Amino acid sequence: QVKIRGYRIELGEIETRLLEHPAIRESVVLDVDGPLGKVLAAYLVPRSST
Repeated sequence: QVKIRGYRIELGEIETRLLEHPAIRESVVLDVDGPLGKVLAAYLVPRSST
């Protein structure tokens, strides 16, 4: 769980929701320090199209 701009965010919940999409095989969500403060970054691995 991370706190961004006053909101508590569960990164695992976002990853779980992303994995519900049929085109996504793997996902990782991170909190990253950006120029305006912390932001979320999602890294995705697509399912094979074949």
